[in-house]
Amino acid sequence: MLNSVKIPILIICLLLSLFNSGFSDERFIKIETVKKYFQLKLLMPKKGFQINGNESIIEVFDKNNNPVKGAKINIVLWMNEHGHFSSVTPSVTEINAGVYKITGLEFEMAGKWEIRFEVKKDKIKDRANIEILVSQ
Repeated sequence: MLNSVKIPILIICLLLSLFNSGFSDERFIKIETVKKYFQLKLLMPKKGFQINGNESIIEVFDKNNNPVKGAKINIVLWMNEHGHFSSVTPSVTEINAGVYKITGLEFEMAGKWEIRFEVKKDKIKDRANIEILVSQ
């Protein structure tokens, strides 16, 4: 009887570990906007940001931690060390309430970059910046 109970429990534990391991390399960075109107959660790519082919997800919450639906998000990629922007402007599409997909995160070269976010919802507008390291 004991062995018959152990096997299903073992199978459940294995399945849970497989499910969790698929997400272990993904991580969210929490970002608070300058005026504290919004909180952002940016999903970092599994292998970090590369020069080309980056996509990400950003979640937007208000100061009461409610998802922000219908926000307008502008993103600018800036390389301070060389004093230039990326030649590609990322595009942002809402895919669920308060969840947005970012495409076009293209960087000209490896190095330190700044991602500048501007979030606007109705008459509320705020911004945030994060510094990232882009690799080959």
